[in-house]
Amino acid sequence: ANPIIFVFGHGPHLSRYFYHLRMQIEIEGVMTPGFGDYHNGLVEVMHTFGASGLIIYALVFLFVTILLIRRARTNRSLTFFVLLSMGVFILRSQMESLAVLLFKSEGIMASLTFVLPALYLLRKSHECGFSKELKVKKTRPEEA
Repeated sequence: ANPIIFVFGHGPHLSRYFYHLRMQIEIEGVMTPGFGDYHNGLVEVMHTFGASGLIIYALVFLFVTILLIRRARTNRSLTFFVLLSMGVFILRSQMESLAVLLFKSEGIMASLTFVLPALYLLRKSHECGFSKELKVKKTRPEEA
């Protein structure tokens, strides 16, 4: 493959189509539904969006983990549940074609088990004062 495809990937439709064609070429007589299935969420993200997409995807997990650890003072049990649920999702995505809120309804529904509680925890910690609101600076009216 050329370097541009390595960096940016094939795109959502083409990557699954090329995967299907490769299955037909390598495995004679295979019955496929028209599009391949990766059976690995990280490989699917890498093939679809390339190295740049995989880095962004990994940074999202890192960012969510850091936010959850910083907000653990609000509700430790909920934080533990969200981290555990995210860990199970990551392990499960290594054996199934799952990606966070991407591509198919199964991946979207599976990722909601940690996305929604994480959003609730972040909102609750904001209400408890563990984060700062964005405030717009007031400017003085110009004197005429």
